[in-house]
Amino acid sequence: MLRFAVVILSLSFLFAVVDDVAAADKAEFRAGAATSNITPPIGLPIIGGFSPAPSTHIHDELNARCLVLDDGRSKLALVVCDLLGVHKIVCDEACRLIKSGPEFHRRTS
Repeated sequence: MLRFAVVILSLSFLFAVVDDVAAADKAEFRAGAATSNITPPIGLPIIGGFSPAPSTHIHDELNARCLVLDDGRSKLALVVCDLLGVHKIVCDEACRLIKSGPEFHRRTS
């Protein structure tokens, strides 16, 4: 469940393009990056083959990586996850979290 929450939070940044009107007078550019291990526990099915089989070891860890850019007026967050796919429920929850955030403004262009 914790890994599911990490994926949802990571994906919530994926669609985040927000305007920060209060910080419009700032002229500094800021950037930040983060990574989170989202490797599932051993024993869960390995997805991507002809028939899913339970994992027996970890060859490489799976990660979610995030880059956030802020020019003082707008913020852009990009997230890349080492995943074959993401269920629609996860994407819907990420969109809901973004839209409920205090800095979300829908762009019209």
